[in-house]
This record gives sequence, C-alpha cells and structure tokens, in this order.
Amino acid sequence: MHEESQRVPGARTILRAEATEGLLDANDHRVIGVEIRHHDDESESNNATPNAIPKLERIECDVVVVAMGPWSCRATDWFDGLQIPMTGVKSVSLLFDASRAVAEEPAALFCAEDANACHLEVYPRSTGEVYV
Repeated sequence: MHEESQRVPGARTILRAEATEGLLDANDHRVIGVEIRHHDDESESNNATPNAIPKLERIECDVVVVAMGPWSCRATDWFDGLQIPMTGVKSVSLLFDASRAVAEEPAALFCAEDANACHLEVYPRSTGEVYV
C-alpha cells in the first residue's frame, strides 16, 4: 500500500489496475465508486493463459482521485457526464550543461508571456545543467 494512502483512514492506492467504469449516484451525479480490472505480472507475461478471466473489483467510495497527469482526461470515459477542464500547450524543454560562471553565480530568467500565455524560463539545476 502506498504510504500516502495510509494517512487517510479507509484510503487505498491501487496499482497495476485499469478503471473500467465509474459509479455515479443517479440523483446528484456524485461519485459513489469505481470498478477496476486488476492486472498481475502473470497475465502480462508470455506464460499467461490465453482465456484467463481478469479479476474485476467494485469499490464503493466517496472520493476517487485520478492521478494520471495529462492522461487524467481519459477518466471522462469511465464516469458518464464527468468533465475534466484540462488545457495545455505543447512545448519543448531543453537541458544544457552549465558554464562555470552559471554554476558559481546561478540566477533564473523568466520572460514575458506570448500569445499562448506561455513564457520562456531559464534556470540552473542542482545537477549542473541549465533548463530552458
């Protein structure tokens, strides 16, 4: 069990599983649970039984945390009517080796926003690199 989930009574962290359906209250559309399909190492190996039935589990709950970063919007497929307001702008990050001058006197640079509400950031990292 993940250490963070141990801090909240009744909380669970489930790894190596796939959400298949979100359970919503019919009256007020609040989350009341989730159905997941468990995956194990054997089912994904070359020795897996071709007709193996995956283990499904229905978990009743008050809150579901979907912590999948930019892929969290996939949860809209599991919960009918759920909207995840996620937007973003595709961008690139670069790392350069820092010069001795930067390593001796580091400073960050943040530029003004462009038309996409993005701004250039340049700052040194403790690894001896400069992030752009």
